[in-house]
Amino acid sequence: MAWLRERLQPPVHGANPEIYDAALAARVREFQAQAGLRVDGIAGPRTLLALNSLRGEAGIPFLDRGND
Repeated sequence: MAWLRERLQPPVHGANPEIYDAALAARVREFQAQAGLRVDGIAGPRTLLALNSLRGEAGIPFLDRGND
């Protein structure tokens, strides 16, 4: 959860970085909407890959929207 909190921009700061709380779920929904993903508040594989795509780090899998 700490990794997820740090990757979301702006980062989500909360009392316990290891708990998936309402504030984190809300921020995930915001990110999903911005990224064109299904908005469900769940940090599933597509959401995590989309977050990695923003970083542009070598060797990290990312989503390629291709000709969507």
